Amino acid sequence: MLKGARVRWLALSVAIAAFACLGLLIAVTASGSRVGGLLMAVGCGALAIFLAARGLAPERLVLTPEGLTTISFGRPTTRRWTDVESFSVAPVRNNAIVTFEPDPRAAGGQGGFLPETYGLKADDLAALLNEWKQRYGASPR
Repeated sequence: MLKGARVRWLALSVAIAAFACLGLLIAVTASGSRVGGLLMAVGCGALAIFLAARGLAPERLVLTPEGLTTISFGRPTTRRWTDVESFSVAPVRNNAIVTFEPDPRAAGGQGGFLPETYGLKADDLAALLNEWKQRYGASPR
């Protein structure tokens, strides 16, 4: 099982919470900026709570001979190895994500991407998943 980046999400939630506190400070001390300060405090506070929840319940990737399961906010999503054609890396801005294409023989298969790289480089994760696919994903023809 691979785990998501817990510390990153918690650190980001603390930073955003600081902006929420700044919004409260603006609302209390600045004349004429109360609404803006309150909006900043509420928006940043909500985002900080969301990020903290994500950090406390990190995403996980579980690999089994049957397939891979991603778990995000406690909700598992499973894909069988036979439903995936291959895994590859796609650049997204200054980052990279692992994507997958559906196996054309799989009924109703959909492509997609993994929500994170679980502490690995995207290339390494794609190679690991392709290795598991090769080992366990032989589909009957």
